[in-house]
Amino acid sequence: MAFSPGGSTLATASGWTRGEVHLFRVADGSEILKFETPAPCATGLSFTPDGRGLATGLNDTSVLIWDLARLRASVRK
Repeated sequence: MAFSPGGSTLATASGWTRGEVHLFRVADGSEILKFETPAPCATGLSFTPDGRGLATGLNDTSVLIWDLARLRASVRK
């Protein structure tokens, strides 16, 4: 789990067969965004200092940095 800078968003990871990342609004617990990672089970999460990106460390030792604004826009389409 990881909190965004300022603490308004919580990121969690789940999934053993396919990786999923969930973002929740801390104030009311509502899910803001859910997306899949290319490898199962993110083993580490960290927001970028500006809160616009999220780094996921995957169990295959790769680290991906996600543009959260771009992900939100693609989910809404």
